[in-house]
Amino acid sequence: MELHASRTIHVVAFFAVAASVILDVTILATSDSESSSSNEVLSPLSSFSRRYKTSWRSSTFPNEEVKIDAPQPSAPATEDGREHNDSLPSPRPSPSPRQAEKKQSSQAAPLDPVELTALRLLGLSVEGINPCATSPTLHRSVDCDGGSPYQHIVSLRLEYCRDGATLSPSAWSSLSSLRTLSFEECPAPPFKVPPSLARSVESLTIMASLGMSVSNVLSDPLHGTWIAEFYNLHQLSVSDVQVNLSNLRVIISSMKHAEQIIFSDTSLRGEIPSKWPSRNITVLHLSHNELQGGIPSSLLSLTKLESMDLSFNNLEGRLPENLDALQNLQYLSLASNQLTGGIPSFIQNLRSLVYIDLSNNLFHGPIPSFFNDMTNLRYIDMRGNYLEGVVPFTESFLQGLNTCKLGANMDLCYNASVIYSIEFMEGVTPCKREKPRDRTSAPSPSPSSSEEDPFRNLPVPQGPSKAIIIIALALSCTVAAILMTICLSRKCAQKDP
Repeated sequence: MELHASRTIHVVAFFAVAASVILDVTILATSDSESSSSNEVLSPLSSFSRRYKTSWRSSTFPNEEVKIDAPQPSAPATEDGREHNDSLPSPRPSPSPRQAEKKQSSQAAPLDPVELTALRLLGLSVEGINPCATSPTLHRSVDCDGGSPYQHIVSLRLEYCRDGATLSPSAWSSLSSLRTLSFEECPAPPFKVPPSLARSVESLTIMASLGMSVSNVLSDPLHGTWIAEFYNLHQLSVSDVQVNLSNLRVIISSMKHAEQIIFSDTSLRGEIPSKWPSRNITVLHLSHNELQGGIPSSLLSLTKLESMDLSFNNLEGRLPENLDALQNLQYLSLASNQLTGGIPSFIQNLRSLVYIDLSNNLFHGPIPSFFNDMTNLRYIDMRGNYLEGVVPFTESFLQGLNTCKLGANMDLCYNASVIYSIEFMEGVTPCKREKPRDRTSAPSPSPSSSEEDPFRNLPVPQGPSKAIIIIALALSCTVAAILMTICLSRKCAQKDP
C-alpha cells in the first residue's frame, strides 16, 4: 500500500510540475502580447522624434564619419613574457599644447611690427607672443596671411571690450590688409573709418557693439552712415544694436558686391528697398525690426536668393504673385507681420523650398493641396491665421516633414481617417462627420470642443484573449485537484495498518 501511494505521489508531482511550466509559458505569452500592443501605441508618438533627430543630425553634420580604429597586431613576446619589437622605436611622450604652440610660434614668420603696434593700441594683449602663431581656439582674435618675412592681419575680432574703451583711429590706418572685421559685445564708440580700411574689409559683423544695445543702454544708436562707409562688403551682419537710420537703402546703396545682408533686432525703420545694388545676394535677413509697407516686387531681381527672413516687422498687404522667380529659395520666413490674402499659388513653384513660416499673419482661406507635391519641404508653420477647411495634407507627405504647425486657426480641421500623425495636428480639431450647418445658425462651439483628447485615435492595448484566460483557469484547477489528491493519498497511507 505504501509503495502504491508513493508511486501515485510521484506521478501527481510530475503532472503538477508540467502544469506549472505551461502556466508560466502562458503568462509570458500574455505579457509579450501586452508589451507589443503598448509599443504600437507609443510608436506613433515617438516616430516624429526619431525622424526629426535623424534629419537634424544629417543636416547639421553632413560630412560626419564614424571612425573605428582597427585593432593593432600584438608584438611577439620574449622569453620573459614581455612584448618586444626591434623595428619600432620606443614611444615618446606627446608634447603638451603649450610646447606645441611654442614650437609653432618659433617656426612662423613674425607679425609686421606696424600692425603689432596697432593691436596694442586697440587693447589686445600681444606682449611676448607672435599673434599669428597662436593655436586656433574658439575665441581666436587674429588671423594672418602666412606671408614672409612678415605676416599681415587678414581677420580681426574684438569682443567683450571693457567699459569706456576707445578704439584708436590711428591703429586702423595700419591694418590695410584686413579682410574680415568683427565686433561682439564691444561697447566702444564707433571710430573714423580710414579709406584704406573701407576699401579692404569684405566682411563686417557687428553684434551688440558700437552703439545702444541691451547690455549698453546708455550709448547713442549706431548711425547707419558709418556702416555705409564700408562700400566693398560682401557680407554684412548687424544684430542686437539700435541703428539710427530711416531707410535701409542709404546703407547698402554703394555695396556693389553684397552677397549677404543681415539686420536683426536693429530697430530699422522705413520700407524694404525698391532697388538693390547687387544681384548676387544669397541671404537677406531683416527680422525683428520696424519695417513698414508691402513686400516689393524688386525682390524678383535677386534670383540667387537662398534665404529670406522678413519676420517680426510691420509689413502688410498681399504677397506678389511673381515671387516664383526665386527658384533657389530654400528658407522663407514671413512670420509675425500683417500680410493678408490667401496662401499664394506661386509657392508651389519654389521647388527648392525646405523651410516656410507664414505664422501670425492675416492669411485666410483653405490650405492649398499643392504642398503634397513639394517633397523637399521639412518645416511648415501656418499658426495664428484665419485658415479654414480641411487640412489637405496626406499621411505620406507628413511622414517626410520634421515640423508641421497649424494651430490657432479656428475654422481649420483635419480628417482623422486620413491623417494618423496627430502630433502634427496639435491645436487642430478633427472634422465632424455630420454635414456642417450654416454658420449663421450654428451655435458657437463650447470650450471643450476645441480641447479634444489628441490620443483618442490611438489603438488601445488589449488584454489577454478569452481562450488564454480559460486555459489558465483550467490549469489552476488541475493543479488544485492534484494537490488535493496528494493530501488524500498521504492521509490514507497513515490510516492503513
